[in-house]
Amino acid sequence: MNNNLEGGVYILDKVKPGDYKVVDFIGGYRFKQKLSDMGMYPGTVIKVISSAPFGGPVRIIVKGAIYALGRGMASRIYVKKL
Repeated sequence: MNNNLEGGVYILDKVKPGDYKVVDFIGGYRFKQKLSDMGMYPGTVIKVISSAPFGGPVRIIVKGAIYALGRGMASRIYVKKL
């Protein structure tokens, strides 16, 4: 994970599958609404289960539910290691 931003923060689409993460920052009103519909808020614990090659989706588990996020969406979610 060489994509460390300041303070140990990473972009979700750059983290390794299987790592547990905490959502630290989310930007944009509509984007926040989509994520809140999934139960994802700043401080929510998530698990990355796979990251498809060639710009494919990032699969995550949020509160027991599995979601596939497009790279554009995943690139706007900032996470920290637990």
